[in-house]
Amino acid sequence: MKNNGLRQMRLARGLSLAGLAEELGGLVTRQALHNYERGLSRPSPEVARRLTRVFGLDPSLLNGRRERPIHCVPAGYRHYAGITQKEKKRIEAAMLQALEARLRVQYPLYPAAGGRMPPAISVRDAVQAEAAAAEIRRRWDLGRGPIASMTGLLEEKFIHVIEMETDDRFDGVAVTIRDAKEKSVGAAVVNRVGVCGERERLSLSHELGHLVLDVRGGDEERTVFRFAGAFLAPAEALYARLGRKRSCLQAEELLILKRHFGISLQALLFRLYHLDIINRSYFDWWYRELSALGWRKREPEEIPRERPQWLRQAVLHAVSEGLLTGRDIRRIFAASPERETVSGFLDRAAFKKQGRAERRRRILEATGGRLQP
Repeated sequence: MKNNGLRQMRLARGLSLAGLAEELGGLVTRQALHNYERGLSRPSPEVARRLTRVFGLDPSLLNGRRERPIHCVPAGYRHYAGITQKEKKRIEAAMLQALEARLRVQYPLYPAAGGRMPPAISVRDAVQAEAAAAEIRRRWDLGRGPIASMTGLLEEKFIHVIEMETDDRFDGVAVTIRDAKEKSVGAAVVNRVGVCGERERLSLSHELGHLVLDVRGGDEERTVFRFAGAFLAPAEALYARLGRKRSCLQAEELLILKRHFGISLQALLFRLYHLDIINRSYFDWWYRELSALGWRKREPEEIPRERPQWLRQAVLHAVSEGLLTGRDIRRIFAASPERETVSGFLDRAAFKKQGRAERRRRILEATGGRLQP
């Protein structure tokens, strides 16, 4: 039986077989590690101990067994363009580890939550993508106003948002999650850490487009980009604020719209051009101005990043209700790139056993407060 657990952990760390052999101090060869991953042999107790120290996890996780095997199917085609094959494999392995851990928390809390994606909408061009964005907003009862948090919205719909340190050329990827029987059990979006809030929101909206659209013909990326802009800034909302035609827009007015809709100036200008609020020559003029001001690389008044909250809240829920213990959590997330996000949880019983002063100290520490003198 192949040891998919060991291989997945190695890839998630960005290690080659030779690199892992070096991490182990030459205790075993590259070929021996290859045999472990292929299931042709098993590591000795000493090698197993060294492997668990390298990966910082429970030794039992090296046996390759997975409670509910899953795999991910990317939505769209562009996501890994420009990055190396090694980095692609690392992202995929780390994403799978994170999702396996998250689903083990999700199953006992929300057993019916998997596969809640709305039926995909077939579109052939950018105009139909505009209508599709309005339809998804209608299905989710979002109205025409700005979306306060794209991350929060996706997490509310059980579309997992995973932040990852990646190559700068990687923007994001959307995947559907399937079990061994090819049944859909959820969806996820991987987002790159380090981008500004407006770029993050557009990327999340873009990846949502890949999940909810069935693009048939034409330029898929252009179609999904149109969806992303329409989802963040609906046409009727823009018409209501700007009118149907504008011959002049001041920078201050564009910044007001940026703050209101949570969308970058560049994406906003594309949006106004697509809706024929401004003509092509005026769009081109503003784009040259953005370049001259240096705003294409970094815009003024950057929007704060949105931080995912579902994972910590779900773990706190599971531990507080006794569905999982602190030890369970540590073991579940031992191999996950998100293990630091869920560190420091106490068992419910252990928390109750602490003295009142210690409990209060931990509560204030967790919420950013402090004990008063």
